[in-house]
Amino acid sequence: MADDGERYSVTPVDIDADGPATANEAGRRLFNVELAREYGYHFAPTHRFDRRSAQEDARQTLTTSGRTAYERCLEVANGQLPQVDDLGSKLAYVVDATEDEAVRSAIHRWSSCLVDAGIEPTEWPDDMPGPTLFAEFGLEQAAEADAPDASPNEIAVAIADAECREDSGFSDAYYHAEVEAQVSALEANQAELENALQINTRAMSDIRAIIQDFTGE
Repeated sequence: MADDGERYSVTPVDIDADGPATANEAGRRLFNVELAREYGYHFAPTHRFDRRSAQEDARQTLTTSGRTAYERCLEVANGQLPQVDDLGSKLAYVVDATEDEAVRSAIHRWSSCLVDAGIEPTEWPDDMPGPTLFAEFGLEQAAEADAPDASPNEIAVAIADAECREDSGFSDAYYHAEVEAQVSALEANQAELENALQINTRAMSDIRAIIQDFTGE
């Protein structure tokens, strides 16, 4: 960027900040009665993703020529980085426990529980609260830093949903079915995953060396 006479300055952020209480370390959504009572269907506050906002803010300040230079420099930088094997990520998306018999039975009980509470259930629990309530609760803004807090109605629906998931046995059934499916996927792809680990370990070492060359750290 500097060679092109452009200035690109991103506000420093804490990249090691804790993630939201409503997600695990892998970014998977967490949902239970305690979290529902505190946040409804909203995400808990976090500084984990400030980096993305800072980068986008910096890009917004660029001129047309600056954006062109940014894209070119980004392409050059990506070309210097070693390729990683994303087999692990791909497996995470193909593991499917949704058709497990115990899970399907629990979903039926969960659905009936919500109907008894006067709430319209979605086909799958993680799709709650459904498109109508999603819009009513303003959840399209839920991940934004200045998003409004969950309303009392949202909290009430979320608590009922979470209680029905627990009482129906869905939360436990889905957790155990997914763990079993994940273990099976690991066992079936063990050799490929071990090879991917070696590739990615070397790649991370090379990436750290490139960063050190540019930052001196």
